[in-house]
Amino acid sequence: MNNNIKQKEPDEITLWQAVTSVLASFIGIQNKKNMERDAQSDKNIPIFIAVGFMLAILLHVIIYIIVKIILWQSGVT
Repeated sequence: MNNNIKQKEPDEITLWQAVTSVLASFIGIQNKKNMERDAQSDKNIPIFIAVGFMLAILLHVIIYIIVKIILWQSGVT
């Protein structure tokens, strides 16, 4: 075997691919091709952590705003 042949390093994913993968994981759907792409490189882990954290905060803010609007509409302060 020739040890000089370098295996191609998997490419880092784009921000958009990370966002769609994290959103898919939030609702529990992910196709096998994307799941394998996401697991190819350890370089992608910080991207997924950052995107997941930001989307979780965004989800909490949206729920908070919706609850505040509903309470305001019902007259509860």
